[in-house]
Amino acid sequence: MRTDPKTISEKILSLRSGQDASAGDIVEADVDYVMVNDVTGPLAFQEFEALECEPVRDRIVLIPDHFVPNKDVASAKQAKEMREFAKRWGIRNYFEVGRGGVCHQVMLDNGFAYPGALVVGADSHTCTYGGVNAFATGVAAPRPRRCSRPAIYGSRCPVPSGSCSRGGPPGTSAGRTSRSSSSATSGWTGPRTKRSSSGGPGSRP
Repeated sequence: MRTDPKTISEKILSLRSGQDASAGDIVEADVDYVMVNDVTGPLAFQEFEALECEPVRDRIVLIPDHFVPNKDVASAKQAKEMREFAKRWGIRNYFEVGRGGVCHQVMLDNGFAYPGALVVGADSHTCTYGGVNAFATGVAAPRPRRCSRPAIYGSRCPVPSGSCSRGGPPGTSAGRTSRSSSSATSGWTGPRTKRSSSGGPGSRP
């Protein structure tokens, strides 16, 4: 019988899949939001159209940001495909050029990534939402179409990992080694903040 506390990933995937998920398990989980940008979008749209079904409109977030403004005709066509997809399917969470920005910042600023959320995105930096205690992962460009239809995504529960950091700004105590882990205390009810043993900028009381 397991006695160690679950990680935040295990807790979120357990909640979203309805099963007791542990590191290494493969689960099918309800996705809160699927994010696609102007580079990865066109391929995902083509794959989705082949499914011949309705999208889950309120869970899709479309953000053109990689080629804004468009650098050439090819990138302009990619942006046009995203615009037309949003119009055709009535995607409300489409951030036209001028009301968006860097896709990951838009996701955070507009409440699509939050503590306990499960987010997948067609961009490798999607995992940064883990900074607000969400479970977020990047996927290959065609895969968002799997989430856009039934809003369910198959995922392997990640194994916890530790990280070591050394060094810091001159004159601070951040030069000492600090160690962090992705494990979290049991009975999670929201984000928790721990005092950094290394001090320096970014630490909280």
